[in-house]
Order: sequence, then C-alpha cells, then structure tokens
Amino acid sequence: MVASPDASGNPPRPTSSRNRTRNFADASADAPAFHFVTDWKIAARIEEAYAALINMPDYHRWWPAAFLKSTPIGGTPGAVGAQTDIVLKGMLPFTIPFRATLEQAEAPARFSFTTEGVVIGRGLYTLQQDHGSLTITFDWAANSSDPKLNRVARSPLGQIFQANHNWVQRQGGRSLILELARRAGRIDVPPPPGPAALWLARLLRQPLE
Repeated sequence: MVASPDASGNPPRPTSSRNRTRNFADASADAPAFHFVTDWKIAARIEEAYAALINMPDYHRWWPAAFLKSTPIGGTPGAVGAQTDIVLKGMLPFTIPFRATLEQAEAPARFSFTTEGVVIGRGLYTLQQDHGSLTITFDWAANSSDPKLNRVARSPLGQIFQANHNWVQRQGGRSLILELARRAGRIDVPPPPGPAALWLARLLRQPLE
C-alpha cells in the first residue's frame, strides 16, 4: 500500500518520517569529494519502485524539483548501457549538466549508473522489501570536473553541498510516493514538488521575474 497525500493535498513526507542523508566525504585527495548515502523508507512494492527509478529519462516528469531535463540519447531506457543527458538543480543557484549511463541492473534489488560531464562518479540504488515497507538506499560518490569545487567540498563548507543533496533527495522521496500512487490508479494525486525557485516564490508569495 502506497502512502497517500494528506487531506490538505500537500505532498506526503517520503517515508515513515525517514529520509536520512549521511556524508562520507573524506578530506583525502584520493577519496571522492562528494559521497552521500540517503535512505528512503516508504510503503510500496519493490517491483513498482524499481520500475520508476531505473527509467531515468522519465525523471523530469515525476521528479521535476531536481531534474529539469532527462533526455534519452542511446540504448533502451532501463537497460544496461542506456544513456541519459540530465540537467540537475537543487537549492543552490546553478545547474549541473551530466550524462548518466546505466552500468548494472539486478531487478528488482539494485542498479547502478556512472556519470560524466560536470560530475564524474557513480550512483547505486539498493532496494529492500520488508513486508509492506520498502527501504531504498542511494549511494552517490563523485568528483566535480572543477578542482576548485572539489576542494570546497572537502572543506567545512562542504556541508552546503550535503544540505543541497539532502533537499534533492527529500523531493525525490515525496515525488516517488506520488508517482507510485498515480501508477496505482489514484485520481486525486497532486502534482509533485517543483524546483526550488518556484517553491521559494510560493513561500514568499511573490511572482517570479
């Protein structure tokens, strides 16, 4: 059974109140400058969540808060070798374009992808079912193509990037719950959370210029 929106129509939180991001970045130059591990815990079937997550070209539709674009450029979406050009944005005032290539897939338990472009790294999704509860773990380790940004990430200021990553993942958890509700045939599902700039504008009740 998938968690549903609350009575006010607000997007639900992405877990049984659980969305945890841990920062494993190391100051060593040999370690990835960015290394975050996030857990989502939701009420869902593993097969349904896996099908949504592995289809990366569809991210811009159901996870629009972060994925401004997700364009397939080669291979079959969801199949090993498939490539997707992505433009990502969090709360920080810049976008991150990169190309993702599906590296491994073991349905419905795990899949991984590599990235090239502004970020060079690897992401791994692991899904574990426990009766009606599903835990999704995302392990993201990467470096920026800009050495200066890597140095900042390894400094105390790197907490800014952790907060940004955590925001992206929170929106992803909420959006996944809504997407699974839509796939289950619910007709009263609100749209997913939008990009940070739109969210901030609504908060301030001011129009965007």
